[in-house]
Amino acid sequence: MLEKLAEINERFENLTHELGQPDVTQDQERYRKLSQEHSGLQEIVECYH
Repeated sequence: MLEKLAEINERFENLTHELGQPDVTQDQERYRKLSQEHSGLQEIVECYH
């Protein structure tokens, strides 16, 4: 279980980094998809910390 939470946390951190990249912010569709995934993981990550 903790391993899965660590994987989710790592994915969340990767998404946070990706969302700050200029090439992602210029691609509206990609940005939207990543933002949705990021949002979905945020609540889990907040409970994990």
